[in-house]
Amino acid sequence: MKCVKVLFMGRVQGVGFREQTAHKAESLSISGYVRNNSDGSVEAVFMGPDEKVEKIIDYCRNSVKNANVTGFEEKETVCTGDRSFRILH
Repeated sequence: MKCVKVLFMGRVQGVGFREQTAHKAESLSISGYVRNNSDGSVEAVFMGPDEKVEKIIDYCRNSVKNANVTGFEEKETVCTGDRSFRILH
């Protein structure tokens, strides 16, 4: 089980990034959350099998429509008992 917090920077707000990420996370059965930050970045926590977490990070970096990810930071975090993926406001 892999648990990571990822910060995505670039054009990631106002383009459906959170909704597309949540949809992909649900299709991969990944738990966690995604939310906008006040500095224009998007923060996400992904929890699940290593290969699925890597797959969603790659999706967010390269495949979210209308987004332009120019940077990202990834760090391990503590796994929680969450079983769903949420969009936080």
